Amino acid sequence: MTAIGLVAALALPAAPQQPPPAPPPVVRRKPPERFVALELLSAIPSRLGEELGEPDVVVRVPASDSDAALERQAAGWLEELFAPLNSPSCRPVARAAGLPDPGGMARKLARLWPAGRPIAAAPGGEPVLIRRTYPPPSATDLEMLRTTGILPVELALAGEWARAVGARHAGPPPADPLLRHARAARLEGVARVAGILVALASAGLDASAVGQALLDADRDRAGWVKDRLYAGTDQPVYRAMLRVLLEDGPRWAAYHAVRAGTAGLVAALERPGIGPHVLLRPGLPPPRSEAPDGACRLGPRPTVALVGLPDDSPWVGALRDEWIEVSGTGSLEAVLAFDGEASATRAAADLSARGCRATAAGRRVTASCRP
Repeated sequence: MTAIGLVAALALPAAPQQPPPAPPPVVRRKPPERFVALELLSAIPSRLGEELGEPDVVVRVPASDSDAALERQAAGWLEELFAPLNSPSCRPVARAAGLPDPGGMARKLARLWPAGRPIAAAPGGEPVLIRRTYPPPSATDLEMLRTTGILPVELALAGEWARAVGARHAGPPPADPLLRHARAARLEGVARVAGILVALASAGLDASAVGQALLDADRDRAGWVKDRLYAGTDQPVYRAMLRVLLEDGPRWAAYHAVRAGTAGLVAALERPGIGPHVLLRPGLPPPRSEAPDGACRLGPRPTVALVGLPDDSPWVGALRDEWIEVSGTGSLEAVLAFDGEASATRAAADLSARGCRATAAGRRVTASCRP
């Protein structure tokens, strides 16, 4: 009893004895079938912090409150990722290699966006779409809530909020399709790393203590679900581009977040000219390309996949420039430039073993490969 209640009770005359009231009937209530996700919005900026938690992000509920609108926004990000394949310079190469249409591939893979997960709009990041309501938390969700005080949908929303803020700092998509490709991957990295940072903070951990193992804390709760997206296509070039999105972009974001916190990550987003070579080796200056006008530039991993080798070949990270053209006979004519002669020699040997005519001269390899 409160102090006020105790004083009031002492001031009243004693009441006549009454029989104790009957206990109220037990009412069995069904658990709530859904919860309103919009109630989670107010806490997101504070969870993200000053740099990524800008409070004026536009968040909307799709008119139909269905997943179709979310998938359309997911397709937009994949179209940005696949932009090099849709460029005038690379369309002849894509046709010669028999690659599926990038727009159709983007729409197909967009159906693999996790059901109901919030997503920012490509390319500008806003609005962030979120379902109005969500099913009740699962047992796993409730355990996470008990231990960290946060639900998985909050991590996803934090990631997309950070993607939208990151898109502001990255500026509009550049004209160069290869830089657009890398921009999409960098913003995926921001979304994933933001989700990880919020999860760590909710568990009482600091990113600086985790260090380079930061990405080991990723549980696909923000951004795409990696294994599911990889399983969506067996096309090596598209899988290589997905690897840039799902691995290289997050590695770049984690590198800057660990070195200088979210302020450093935002500053890195604002630097111009960051292409896929820098995502492979964060911290290095962007290389200058010597590709001739009209040559197709896809970036290290997709180029290597296009000539029939694994996109994680041990020398891929040593690539500093590469381009491909189609010969009059339909062969793919590739030029690969490395940061050292040893990598060039090994790449030429691997290309020759694959059946290409490959020659190494110093740090550069020229190869002619049949698709």
